[in-house]
Order: sequence, then C-alpha cells, then structure tokens
Amino acid sequence: MTNLLPSSQVGLLDYGQVKDLPENLRLGYANLVLTIADGDPKRASKSYRELGIDTLCNCENEQHEMLKLAQTTFDTKLPPGVVMQQPFSD
Repeated sequence: MTNLLPSSQVGLLDYGQVKDLPENLRLGYANLVLTIADGDPKRASKSYRELGIDTLCNCENEQHEMLKLAQTTFDTKLPPGVVMQQPFSD
C-alpha cells in the first residue's frame, strides 16, 4: 500500500500476510491475546475451547499449561541464551 505523507513524501506500508477472519474467530483470538496479557490460566483453556481447539493434556495443571502454550504461540521473544535458526540463514 502506498501512502502520501503530509510532507509530500511517499511511505510504503507492509501489512504482511493478512486474512479476513469471521467475527467469531476475531473475537476468539482477541480473547486469547487478552488472556495472555492478564496471565489468566483459567481463561486460557476457555479461550482455546471457544476457538474450537481441543487439547489433550496429561499434566497436573492443565490450565497453567494452556496459558504457557498461548504465551509461547504469540510471544516472539526468545528466552535468554536461546537462538533460533532462521529458515533462509547460511
């Protein structure tokens, strides 16, 4: 997308991969992001169910694990000392 800035300079906006989601999915993902921000394990499990995502967990605290899964899915920061190999790197 090309945009004309007030100073008559041209600015390019890159939206990356964009997809139009139905309202129920938009709201479901919004709830999941809010759950992550609030750090609410109980709501994390509920958010996954609202999105139609079934999970199987053989752990002591499933709700806590669902919150960790949500955090890992949407948080792009890596823990200290962890390096990720990029797909197109040498």
